[in-house]
Amino acid sequence: MNNASNLSTKKILVVEDNLVNRKVLMKQIQIMGYDVAGVVNGQEAVEYWQNHQVDLMLMDCQMPVMDGYEATDTLRQLDHEKQSLVIVGLTANTLPGDRQKCLNAGMDDYLPKPAFQKDLAMIFDKWLGCDAETVVPVETTAPARDITSIREAMPTAPLRISDNQNPSQYYSSTELLAY
Repeated sequence: MNNASNLSTKKILVVEDNLVNRKVLMKQIQIMGYDVAGVVNGQEAVEYWQNHQVDLMLMDCQMPVMDGYEATDTLRQLDHEKQSLVIVGLTANTLPGDRQKCLNAGMDDYLPKPAFQKDLAMIFDKWLGCDAETVVPVETTAPARDITSIREAMPTAPLRISDNQNPSQYYSSTELLAY
């Protein structure tokens, strides 16, 4: 059985361009006992990986500057000798074939968005050999202090949708906190 100090030695990088999604994921991972950092695009992920130890990346597939597929290809070319980096694709696309697209791009696994804590725990156990649930049980309702800390991490400005964006593509911060 792992303890919290063993989990905290595993470094997870969240690569997500959406600020709210990135902060929610990072907070969930931190609550589970892991060391976590976040960047906003694939180019930053490559640069971060070159300068820091990373055990697992949660990689959004669609981002500006460099998307998750291109970043994965670049990382696989750079990591061809060690082959130690685990990359898990994150995407809101859940059509048949989306998982295979991530695997074909060189990602090790796939999680549909939104990623729930129980799903993260299964992925971390599978790829890192760390059973986070033995340390921090996944609860169906988070304690009030956890929701408060997530809300504190949220941007203070309201989320806005411009005229050329489809509102159904976005979650409000309230919807993100509800799960």
